[in-house]
Amino acid sequence: MSLPGDMDPYAICAAPRILFIDAYDSFANNIVALLQQALNAHVTSIHIDHPHFTPASPADFYRYLDAFDAVVAGPGPGTVANPQDTGLISSLWTLPDDHLLPVLGICLGFQSLAHAFGATVERLSEPRHGIITRVHHRGHSLFENLREVHATQYHSLHVKPAPSSPPSDLWSPSAQCPSLKPLAWDRDSAQNGPVLMSVEHMSKPFWGVQYHPESICTDSEGAGIVQNWWAQASRWLLSRPSRRHRRGSSKLVKSSATGQGFQNGIPSPKDTCWDGLHYRLLQASLVNRPGVRVEYQCIPSTEGDVRAICELLEIPGREAAVLESGLNKKKQPIRGETGSKSIIGCLETERNLRVEYFVEGQTLELRVGQDLLHREEGANVWSYLKHLMESINVTQGPVDSPFWGGLIGFVSYEAGLETINVKPTPDSGARKFRKPDLAFVFVTRSIVVDHIAQKIYIQSIRDEDSSWVQSTSRKLRTLASYSPQNPSSNLSSILKESVVSIPLSASYENKVRACQESIRAGDSYELCLTSQTTIHLPRTSSNTFSWNLYTRLRHLNPAPFGGYIRLGPPGSGVDILSSSPERFLSWTRRGRCQYRPIKGTVQKKDGQVTLAEATRILNSSKERAENLMIVDLVRHDLHGVVGAGNVRVSKLMGVEEYETVFQLVSVIEGDLTGRWAAQEREQEEELLLQQQQQPPVVPRTVLPTTAGWNPEDSSEDSDLPASTAASSQTSSLAPSPCPSPCPGVSASHPLLHHHHHHHHHHYSSSTQTSISHKKAATAAVAPPQNRAIDDDDDDDDDANDQASSPTTTTATATTTAANPTASTSAPATGIAILHASLPPGSMTGAPKKRSCELLDGIEERQPRGVYSGVLGYLDVGGGGDFAVVIRTAWRWDGEEGGEEEEKEEEEEEDGRGEKGSGTEIWRVGAGGAVTAQSTPEGEYAEMVVKLESALRVFDAGVEVDV
Repeated sequence: MSLPGDMDPYAICAAPRILFIDAYDSFANNIVALLQQALNAHVTSIHIDHPHFTPASPADFYRYLDAFDAVVAGPGPGTVANPQDTGLISSLWTLPDDHLLPVLGICLGFQSLAHAFGATVERLSEPRHGIITRVHHRGHSLFENLREVHATQYHSLHVKPAPSSPPSDLWSPSAQCPSLKPLAWDRDSAQNGPVLMSVEHMSKPFWGVQYHPESICTDSEGAGIVQNWWAQASRWLLSRPSRRHRRGSSKLVKSSATGQGFQNGIPSPKDTCWDGLHYRLLQASLVNRPGVRVEYQCIPSTEGDVRAICELLEIPGREAAVLESGLNKKKQPIRGETGSKSIIGCLETERNLRVEYFVEGQTLELRVGQDLLHREEGANVWSYLKHLMESINVTQGPVDSPFWGGLIGFVSYEAGLETINVKPTPDSGARKFRKPDLAFVFVTRSIVVDHIAQKIYIQSIRDEDSSWVQSTSRKLRTLASYSPQNPSSNLSSILKESVVSIPLSASYENKVRACQESIRAGDSYELCLTSQTTIHLPRTSSNTFSWNLYTRLRHLNPAPFGGYIRLGPPGSGVDILSSSPERFLSWTRRGRCQYRPIKGTVQKKDGQVTLAEATRILNSSKERAENLMIVDLVRHDLHGVVGAGNVRVSKLMGVEEYETVFQLVSVIEGDLTGRWAAQEREQEEELLLQQQQQPPVVPRTVLPTTAGWNPEDSSEDSDLPASTAASSQTSSLAPSPCPSPCPGVSASHPLLHHHHHHHHHHYSSSTQTSISHKKAATAAVAPPQNRAIDDDDDDDDDANDQASSPTTTTATATTTAANPTASTSAPATGIAILHASLPPGSMTGAPKKRSCELLDGIEERQPRGVYSGVLGYLDVGGGGDFAVVIRTAWRWDGEEGGEEEEKEEEEEEDGRGEKGSGTEIWRVGAGGAVTAQSTPEGEYAEMVVKLESALRVFDAGVEVDV
């Protein structure tokens, strides 16, 4: 399309206003971030089923669209044959001419476009989830001036533009779809044949791509596609001056757009005022406001054994909160970059503040000791936790200690489901008993062990508690002469009576097949199937039995995120014995956060498998696809809170070694303060000035990208040592963090450079090689707009009247501007990121919401409980760290197996205590990510490998010298 005179096609709008229609995909926020960074766009997000817009009154939607320059129809689960899966997207293709505007369809949006104009959508012979392939194109339209494109695909359905397969002419409109011109194809699969990757409409401003330009493993041309689309859209808008000058009402936007979009904040509480309640609770815990000074002593110790410390302080046998960084045989941390410090909560039963939440009824209960101080139904527990932690002002704690005091506990899988609006299945067992879905204990006295520096911190945030600090310090100075007691010899005899029920292979494999059917139908890209093994043991009256089991577990399977948790009074409490290798999420007091999802496992087989062999196995397409999908999902979760420009991938699919397995691990990091995005803008502005001083050139895209290795970093943690991330590469042409066969990294994602991160503590990471982003801007940076994490968005009506676009965020519109973190709104909080990321993506699959709904049925509506949730701490100093609850055994006091035994057991005098009546039930969960490439037999074998790492603790035949 030619332009009148010398009109600049990019001058129509320096910061385009784009509506993103979200089909409940778990990569949507990555697309929003790409639009912001590649186009300097203001993006408003609504869901496909927004209640204000109905087929019966399309005029409301048409008028709403008048407020935007263009629309992006996003990906999502399902099929175009189901109107509920596409919703508002379907109505875009029949817009009246006077409301017509440019549209880019991605994945499901692309399939909807093609289907609307005559194409059929069918199943692929070989689904393409997390697969990176070459996209063949001729350099036209969306692909103008682009080089070879390698892109990530997430689809099991494909567009078929002609009855014959493949069409006789790949590049011309077919008789079946005369208005659609093919732009690109995937020709890498002999089984699938040519698969259509992109089209443009011959007369309307509609374009679409099947693949995902926002994926971390789509190369730099992913941003080029988006920029070329906006160039094409700009030309069309310039040819329609009446459309270009018409703007919708900002009041219409405020009244009509709801839905969760780019921001995933904690909802504001209703009318609850918790200030007085906090004051009472903290007083009961002997912590008085305002201002809490940390009382502490630091003593040297070469004998910082967590077990010895706990037993010396008589922690076993009562409520306990121990987070342990496992050590190897040389007494060094298993993985120093994730955990080198352990945390021991020193609890007093009568003063322990416990926060408990029950999903059923949304009931919040606060207890001090055994006393119920507050009960609230219909509560928002996340608002309460955020409010509680913000109410405590703690100062002068030891800088190198990651935990000064605060909350230690767990969030169950079901509590995580609630955060994504998936209704958990109620526990309907015959022996149903009441158990919390979220439980934390407020720790005021603690011990932190630095296993590398060989130091022990004794800390208290209670008022005037120096005497306890001093007396505990004196006691711990005797560690060198302390000998931990051996567990009773009767432990083995108890374990010999265990009855273990492992999922049957036939049943589990059938569930794998059910997962794959859902995947092939287009309802999910990946489903993380799980199961539970039960262990029935004779009930005992000993209050140290669970601790003795934990001492076995920490020896058999030492892990970076070990933990021993005993919460609640006898009869209604829970024991959790964890040896998790996987960090879920951590954040520092300075505002850096990190995820470390694990997907891909190889058993060591008693040393028969080497690191090189494990690396070869884990480099398979299946293993890498599993990991890549979770990386993109985590980036989505993080983008939703910290915004564009503040998310980096510092390790992509590196192999890490643990006691019994090798794992494929990725590291995703974020900046809660917004400094990364601010630094990026400064670089853009500097490059813009340089470009303005150069002779004018004809740009191929709105925002051309540059790539390069940047060894410098402005991190405030630069005093920490750096460790190079596995699989990073450097290149003058968009270096790829994806090891072969992944060909590149999208320019919408940062390129590799060094930066420093977390302090080395329990659940902490060392510096990794990071991905940063450098790009040139050819348009002025628009004034950023953003919303606070829990802002009510009650904007003044007069201010809204002055707005000329839909970019003003309100309580009913989710709008994000380019570089949003530069706004004056409050920075993101760690609790907000935790809330936005649950349940862990590595335990759900993608898209998260639909996958969780499918898994509920496939897993026969058995609650996962503690397993698949997270375990960790919220520090009063501002940090936090949580691990995924895997490789973990747990039990509830209230759960019994079989009928109560009437006969009295003979009393034992060996320290084990007497056997009680009946049996107690322990549980161990295990599972794996099912993809289209999985085999039922292989998935069952992988589940058993993971199960055995924790199940061995119950095997009396396994001798442990503890």
